[in-house]
Amino acid sequence: MRKSFPEAIFEPRYMPAFDQRDPVWLGDLEGGSKQETPLLYDPVNRHKVGNALICHSDAWEEKWRFVPEGEVSDLERTYSPPFLTANFLVADLDKDGTKEILVTSHHTSGHPNQFVVLNGDKKLLGQY
Repeated sequence: MRKSFPEAIFEPRYMPAFDQRDPVWLGDLEGGSKQETPLLYDPVNRHKVGNALICHSDAWEEKWRFVPEGEVSDLERTYSPPFLTANFLVADLDKDGTKEILVTSHHTSGHPNQFVVLNGDKKLLGQY
């Protein structure tokens, strides 16, 4: 299967030695026996436009797209988007048979980090 994106991807992100986590996950997120594929879309110009976690259906149609939003503040200032998704993890955190998606992202010009938990339909379950 081939997928086109509006911007060229940051190729090192998809090489096995680049990171500890794979930028793609294959499996059943919602417990309905259909495969969904969350994919971290990381374009070369991500520091200007950000990046996104895109979930595709088993027919490779886009189901939803998560882009880190909101502001993060520290003692000195407030950071507004864009944030870059650094990694995500899919796991059944509450042992109910459906998967949750943990997403960590950081600001493009600093160190503030966002951590969110989504369900398989992109519903925000928690933000830290």
